[in-house]
Amino acid sequence: LANPPVNSWGGNENKIMEVPLALHGAGFDFQREPTQGHFFFSHLVFEPQATTANTTTLIDFAKQQPTINLHRAAELKHNYAYTNVGADAETALTLSWEKTPAKHYEFFVNQRIPLPTFTSAVFRVNAFFPENNDVSLLNLRLRDQDGEILQYRVPLAAADSGWQEIVFPMNTSIINKSSWGGHSTNHRLDFPAGFHGFAGDFRNREATGWMAIGKVSVEVLTDFRPLIPTLETGNPIHVLVPGEEDKLGLRINNHKPHSVKARISYTIRNGRDVEIAAAEQNMAITSGTDFLLPLPAPKEQGPYYVDVVYQEDDPRVEPLKVNYSFAAMQPAGPTVGRGKGFLFGVCSHPQRHPREQQELEAMAAAWCGAKIVREDISWSRMQPAADRWNFDSFDFTVDAFAKYDIELAPIYSYCAPWAVAEDWQPLKPELKRGARPDYQHWAAFIRGFAERYRGKVHYVEVWNEPDLHGFANFSAEEYIELMKIAYRETKKAAPEMTVMTAGFTCMPPYARLNDEKHMEKTLTLGRGFYDIHAFHGHGPYVHYRNQIERMLPFRDKLGVTAPWYANETAITSVHIGEYRQAVTLFQKFLYSWARGSIGYNWYDLRNDGYDPKESEHNFGLVTKDFHPKAAYVTYNALANVYREAGYIRDMALLHQLEGFLFKSREGDFLLANWNLDSQKPSRLIVLTDISGRASHIDLFGNERQLNVVNQAVVINIDREPSTIRISGQTA
Repeated sequence: LANPPVNSWGGNENKIMEVPLALHGAGFDFQREPTQGHFFFSHLVFEPQATTANTTTLIDFAKQQPTINLHRAAELKHNYAYTNVGADAETALTLSWEKTPAKHYEFFVNQRIPLPTFTSAVFRVNAFFPENNDVSLLNLRLRDQDGEILQYRVPLAAADSGWQEIVFPMNTSIINKSSWGGHSTNHRLDFPAGFHGFAGDFRNREATGWMAIGKVSVEVLTDFRPLIPTLETGNPIHVLVPGEEDKLGLRINNHKPHSVKARISYTIRNGRDVEIAAAEQNMAITSGTDFLLPLPAPKEQGPYYVDVVYQEDDPRVEPLKVNYSFAAMQPAGPTVGRGKGFLFGVCSHPQRHPREQQELEAMAAAWCGAKIVREDISWSRMQPAADRWNFDSFDFTVDAFAKYDIELAPIYSYCAPWAVAEDWQPLKPELKRGARPDYQHWAAFIRGFAERYRGKVHYVEVWNEPDLHGFANFSAEEYIELMKIAYRETKKAAPEMTVMTAGFTCMPPYARLNDEKHMEKTLTLGRGFYDIHAFHGHGPYVHYRNQIERMLPFRDKLGVTAPWYANETAITSVHIGEYRQAVTLFQKFLYSWARGSIGYNWYDLRNDGYDPKESEHNFGLVTKDFHPKAAYVTYNALANVYREAGYIRDMALLHQLEGFLFKSREGDFLLANWNLDSQKPSRLIVLTDISGRASHIDLFGNERQLNVVNQAVVINIDREPSTIRISGQTA
C-alpha cells in the first residue's frame, strides 16, 4: 500500500492506495491496428499467502539516542530533542517546528542501521501526535546498496493524536517511483539496504507543531530472495594472510524461517585471469544456522576472483550469481612511526562515510603499506558558520588513521557557502561551483585549522586542481593570493608544517584548463609561499611519462627549486581492467620516484561506487565493499620491496625497455623493469658482474631464485613489470 501506483487517477489524486480497497475493473490494450477478435476473461483470484512473520527492531529511540541530521534546521526553524512524551512519559525523538517556509521536515540518522532482506514486509512506526496533528503525510526513507533513497508514504488524518502505530507495507518487486540519488537509480530497493530516516509533510506552514517517534520495526512476511553466499578470509578487508589459509571459504547464513536446500558452484581465477580451481556442492541449511564451504587456498600471492552460482530448490527463488575478490599476500603494514624517505600515499574521502567504514579504510591503507592519506578538510563541515567550529568529524578521521601510524595530508578546501567573497567574479558565470572565498574568512579558517592540528598534521595542500573551473571558478591571480594567505597563516600557527601548492591537473595545453599559464604563474608569482610543488597527471603510464618529461625542464626554466610530489595520479580500471590498472600503478609509482618526486599518492584507496562503467567508481585499490583489486596487491608488493629504498640511476637497456635501479633498506640492489614494445612483448637481457644472488619478484610480490652462472644472469623483461633483486653484491 505504501508503494505509489504507476498509474492512478480520480479521487483525491494523491497516488496513494488508501484502505478499504475494492476491485474496480480491468482494461485491455489492443494492438496498434485492431481488426477483430475475442478472448475469455473468466475469473480473478487474490490469495493471501500464509507467512511466519519475523520481526526486527531497527531502532528504539527510548533506548538509543543517536545524532540525527535535520535538514537545514536553523534556517527552516526545525529542531529535535529526546524528551518524555505522553501519559506514560516514554522517551522519544521529538521533532518540532515553528512557522516555516518549508513544506516538510526531513532527517536521516547518523549511523548505519541495516535491514533484513525481504520480498514483502511491514514496517511499523510508533509515533506520537498532539491534538490537531499538523503532519499530513509521514514518509519513511530507506537507503539501498547504491545509495539510492526510496521513500514510502502514509497519509495521516488531523484527528490522529496520541501514540499511533503507522504501518508501511512494502513489496520490493514493485517499482517505487518516489526515489532519488545514489550511483544507480533503478527505483528498486537493492540489498544490502538500511533504514535512512523520515520526512513529514506539513498541513499548514503557518503553524507551530511537533511530533515524536518511538520505535521503528520491520516484520518480514516473505523473502523470495536467495540467500547470499559471502566470502570470508578471517578479516573484514578480505586479505588472506599466510598461516590463515583455513579461514578461506564461502559462508551462507540461513536467516529464513525455514530450512533451505540449494546447490552452489564456484570457480577461482588468479590475477591474470587463469582458472585455478572449480567445484560444486549440494547443501541443506536449517533455519537460523549457517554453512561454510571451504575454498582451496592459492599457492602464490596475488589477487583472486571467485565466481559463484547459487540455486535454491524453491522455484520461486531466482538463481544468484555473485563475484568476489580477495588478496593472498603478506601485509606490508602497519609499520611503526611516520613514513621515512619516499612517501607511500593514497587519496581517499573517509569523511564521506560512516565511522565504522572509516576504520576499515584505515585498516586497508595500513595493511598495504600506505603511510599518508590525502583527504579534503571540507571547510563547510569544519566551520559551518563564521562563529562556529565543528572539529568532531576531522578529529575522528585523524585518530582512526593514527591508530595505524598513518598521517593525513589534508587539503584546504573548498569555499564554505557563508564565506563566498562579495566581489567574486566567476570565470564561468553559468557554473555555480568553485567559488572564491573572502580572504579574511579564508585566513581565519587556515589559522583555526593549523592551530588545532599542529603536531598531528605535517603536510597541507592549498586547494585542489585550481586550474579547472569545476574546482576554482576564479583567476590564477586570486588563487595565488589564497595560497599566500594560507602559507602565512599556517607558518604562524605551525612553522614546521609543510605547505604544498594545489595539485595541478596536467601539463598544458589542455582545453579544460581555466588558464593555461596557471601553474607557471603560481610557481613564479607565488615563489616563497609554497614548500612543495604538487602535480597530478591521471591516465596511462606513457602519457604520464611524457608529461613529466616536459614538466621537469619547465620547472628548471622557471628556476623552481622546491621539490615536487605526485600527490594524485592513477587510472580507472573501466576501460583497461584491473590487471592493467595494477601494471600502471607499478610503472607510474617507480617512474615518479626516479624522476625526483618525494612521494606518490594513488587515487584512490576505495572505489566510489558499484557501476562498472562509471570511471569514478573504479579508481580504487579496493572495491566499495572492501574486496581487494589487483592494484592493492601490487601496492602491497611495492611497499614490501621498496619501502625506505633509495633511487640510484636509470639503467640503459634496449629500445622500449625501461629499467630503474634502486637500493633497498637491507642493501640489496633492485632493478625495476618493464617492456613497452607491443611487437616484442618479451625480451632477454644479460646482467653481468654479479657476485651475489639474483631473484625475480613479480607484479604481486612472488619471488623466485634465478641461476647465476659465471657472475651473469639472463632475465626476461616482459610487458608485465617486475623487479630483479641482487643480494649480497660485493661491489
